[in-house]
Amino acid sequence: MDFQNIFQEYYGLFRGDNAIPGVTDPEWALAVYAGNRAIRRWANVDAEEWDVLWTTASQQGFVETYQGTSANPIITTYACPDNMARPGGFIQMTDPVSGSYIHIRVVKLQDVQMQNANSPYAYFTGGEQIGWSMTLNFSGSSNFGWVIDFPMYMQPTYFNATLTADGLGNVQEDGTTISECPDSTFLIASMQGARLFETRNPFFQQREKDSEVALKGMQLKNGTGTPGDPWNLNDSNQSGNFGPTNTPALTNSGIGG
Repeated sequence: MDFQNIFQEYYGLFRGDNAIPGVTDPEWALAVYAGNRAIRRWANVDAEEWDVLWTTASQQGFVETYQGTSANPIITTYACPDNMARPGGFIQMTDPVSGSYIHIRVVKLQDVQMQNANSPYAYFTGGEQIGWSMTLNFSGSSNFGWVIDFPMYMQPTYFNATLTADGLGNVQEDGTTISECPDSTFLIASMQGARLFETRNPFFQQREKDSEVALKGMQLKNGTGTPGDPWNLNDSNQSGNFGPTNTPALTNSGIGG
């Protein structure tokens, strides 16, 4: 559901009124704030890792190709998508013609000093609040023009709470934003709970309970199914390193010279 539909149900049930106000009504801005509060709750509950927030850099607008033409290692740093929360465990380079690809392992910055300068590896610096950069150490004269991509865990999409320039307290949300949160019931119940609390209505407790039930349901669905290989590397040697030490630097075919 986009925000317009969420707002219609949220406000209609809150006020018991089918006359739904527009984007310049104060209730619209208050609902945006309450909706973002709900999304923040969903995104951070119990350190849950939501499947729906895993994506790839290319799907988030990352467009980079390998430009090296030398057999000697080249170190290149790339800016990651703005909505990246944290990286996955490998870099993929794909031949746009044949489809052949290679995987390059990711290491922590402090472990770069222990890497062979001639071995391919990558590391990330930065953070969710300040932005991420990816540095790639790679050599391969035949890999020029290969597309660079990697898995990433993204920040959730929030409703646009940026204030308009008219100084009236309106927000720029136009109603078309869709949250990754898979259950709009949670968003609506949480938003109503927040609004009822603001009006000192004791029924806010019931709507908060309803939202928590919906939240637990999403967690249950997120944790079921057949588990596959995790998208971020496991620490198989229990040393705290970012990924197993016995992972080959490159996998699959198409390795250039």
